[in-house]
Amino acid sequence: MSLAALKVDNPEFERDVKYYKAESLKKSGRKAEAAELYEELALQTGGNLANAALGQMNLEDGYKKAAMDYFDLAVTDCTDYEVYLLIYTACSNALLEADGTAYLEKALEIQPQTAEDMAELGRVYYCLEEITKAMEYLNKAVDGGYIDAVPVLGNIYLEE
Repeated sequence: MSLAALKVDNPEFERDVKYYKAESLKKSGRKAEAAELYEELALQTGGNLANAALGQMNLEDGYKKAAMDYFDLAVTDCTDYEVYLLIYTACSNALLEADGTAYLEKALEIQPQTAEDMAELGRVYYCLEEITKAMEYLNKAVDGGYIDAVPVLGNIYLEE
């Protein structure tokens, strides 16, 4: 049964499926199709994560200026730590860590609202090599019931 055959009336589910499909297309080398899907998602969702993904694709293909333009679009009015972390990772992988770090520093302006946000902020501090603050926020996330922070904390303890 295809996903199209499912009669799902859940916009979040449909959006997530499109993101997974775009990522799959990208990984299989069908970048033009992936880019089209990300562009569609950018129009539907406000574009933060989709623009970050488009920036990542451009950076991987060696188009730094286009990538940075997409990254700047991605962080416009963005309160999603995942977007900033994706941009940092893309820049770091392209040996542009200083550019990625600037986006992480911008992420520090976001006020965490949930335990998951605390975990993501902990990851931001970890990438910035501020281990004490990373552990502080990851522990707050765990205390708030977000158990996905535990493996990140475990990795930090193993490294220390």
